[in-house]
Amino acid sequence: MTCGDRGALLATPEHRVWQPAVSTTVVDTLGAGDAFAAQLLVALHAGAAPEIAMARAAAYAAAVCRHPGGYGYPADLAALYEDPMPPPTQEETT
Repeated sequence: MTCGDRGALLATPEHRVWQPAVSTTVVDTLGAGDAFAAQLLVALHAGAAPEIAMARAAAYAAAVCRHPGGYGYPADLAALYEDPMPPPTQEETT
């Protein structure tokens, strides 16, 4: 369970690991939780000890926070709504 700037908890029948958050300069938190979860699963799958996996996940989430997320930078809104494919023709739908 991630708890934002307070850290995260991993609880299984065999382990209970509290990982403090890694201090960083936050630009945008969008995606930090996803990055944490992804890195945690990758590290655990690779055989890392739960304490190591949690530390790596926290470091990765902190690194993500140092960059603009999906909505953290100016975008051309018109381009976001452009449909790259035209709607199907009558022949294509029958």
